[in-house]
Amino acid sequence: MRLEDNMVAIKFSTTNDAFSVPGPEIARILRRLAEIAEQGITQHRIMDANGNTVGSFNYKQEEV
Repeated sequence: MRLEDNMVAIKFSTTNDAFSVPGPEIARILRRLAEIAEQGITQHRIMDANGNTVGSFNYKQEEV
C-alpha cells in the first residue's frame, strides 16, 4: 500500500493462536500501537502475544 502524506496504515493478521479469542489480543495490539505513536515512531512491526510478527504500523509525515 502506498502511503500518502499524513496517512497512518495499520494492518495485521488475526489467523494464529493468539487470536483464538480475538477481542483482547486486538485491543492489546492497538494499545501498544498508541504507545508507539506517542513516542514518535513512524514504522513498527506488530507482534502478537506469542511473539509472532503479524503485521505492520506505518505513518508518513508530510514532507517539509
